[in-house]
Amino acid sequence: MKFEDLNAVIRPRASWEATDLGVAMVRRQSALIYISMLMFIIPIGVLAYHLFQANLLYAALLVWWLKPIYDRTTLYIISQSLFGSPPTLRQTLIHSVLAIFKKFPELLTRLFIINRSFRMPVTDLEGLKGRARSTRLNVLTEGARGKGFGITLILPLLEVMITISLMLLLIFLHPELELFNENESAASTFTIFYYEHYWLFVVFYALYILSIIIIEPIYVACGFAQYINRRTYLEAWDIEIAFNHLAQRQVKKQYGAGKGLFSVVLSILIVSFMAISSEPSYAINDAQRDKLSLSESKMKIDKVLSRKEFSTTVEVKYREGDSEKSLSRLAANDDLNSFFNFNLSEIVEVFLWLCLIGGVVVAVVFARRYINLHGYVKKNKPAVDPSDVILGFDLRPESLPTDIVDEAQKLWNSNNKPDAISLLYRAALVNFISQDGLQLLASATERDCLKIIEQHSSSQRSQLFKAIVISWENIAYAHQVPDDKSFNHLCHQWPLLEVKN
Repeated sequence: MKFEDLNAVIRPRASWEATDLGVAMVRRQSALIYISMLMFIIPIGVLAYHLFQANLLYAALLVWWLKPIYDRTTLYIISQSLFGSPPTLRQTLIHSVLAIFKKFPELLTRLFIINRSFRMPVTDLEGLKGRARSTRLNVLTEGARGKGFGITLILPLLEVMITISLMLLLIFLHPELELFNENESAASTFTIFYYEHYWLFVVFYALYILSIIIIEPIYVACGFAQYINRRTYLEAWDIEIAFNHLAQRQVKKQYGAGKGLFSVVLSILIVSFMAISSEPSYAINDAQRDKLSLSESKMKIDKVLSRKEFSTTVEVKYREGDSEKSLSRLAANDDLNSFFNFNLSEIVEVFLWLCLIGGVVVAVVFARRYINLHGYVKKNKPAVDPSDVILGFDLRPESLPTDIVDEAQKLWNSNNKPDAISLLYRAALVNFISQDGLQLLASATERDCLKIIEQHSSSQRSQLFKAIVISWENIAYAHQVPDDKSFNHLCHQWPLLEVKN
């Protein structure tokens, strides 16, 4: 991976900024992306139309189900373009076709993954499988789950909105289309309308394919941009790029002084020549247009409205024969009639069940996330099987000395100051786990432990633990040793932690 070939500024971005970056990627390679999409989706759309010509809803479902196939094409183009080597149309088609044959069964199940666009680069670009892929996804999605859900929900809804909007616009602008009939039921009216205006549903089918062609590349690019942004946070790409630029600048510095002076002199000469040779130019005033009086304007309007085109009246009547003809067409296809013969109460019932199931799933997900982040407390009961080790700290009570403060002061006076602060931090965690019944994850950081203790302990004890945490972070990570006064204050306040909350 060569960072100097990147075509975008790599830096930690907010979620909406990363989404904008994805849209910019599509805009930069729009011609190649949309031509490739057309060459893939149009043959599939035509094949689906011929397979399900009697019911175009199934054809639309087939086109929708094969979305992961189109997504691979867009992902390949934007990933190659980001690192300075945009592929040709021939390379794109060959790569996409070969990839489809290799992973076709896997592609068919990806459609049902919630944050599909965010996960695709891990499988398709990094080539991870099995447990390695799951571990990688857990790390990447830890701070980007909400963004992936948002993109997955909003952009497909935008596809539906575009399709429905164009459909309704076409229906309302056509003078001969009558979608609602007071004398027929909703199912019968729709079925009759389907047979009498079959061409219109073919247009609707084409509009849906058009909306996929427009929105799907943006959906893939936004997920890829979120993936790049997450890796920038985790792997500090921006810092590595900055160091590379500093090194290159240092190498070129000795050659830049003469070139800079030459550029300044050349710029001054060019500006001076342009100033001497330029000639003044003046704007040409437009001729005043003739203005009509109010009476003349009214006469011209009346003259236009008196023409034959504005005096035609059309009368439309309902004929008796149309009803029998429509009913005969309705009876000709019982499958389609039964498909659209729905009951509003059944739809509401299905919708309520879906809402209930969705609510339960959301509650379970948020409860699991809350427990992973904050832990939980069992009141009046000791902690069950607490973690013996948290980030390398041995939290077994038997691993601590009898007198914590005396041992910490001995370590401090013998110039083992990191060990002294570490002993106070470790002993504080042991007290909270054994006395207060707090449960902490083995992966809990100092800040995670502090957040849980602040929620379940008194203010005095939590403030003292916060001071210990800050001292430990300063000496362990920033290599800033606290002064003797601060350490003695911690030792003096230590009995507060030994009192049960």
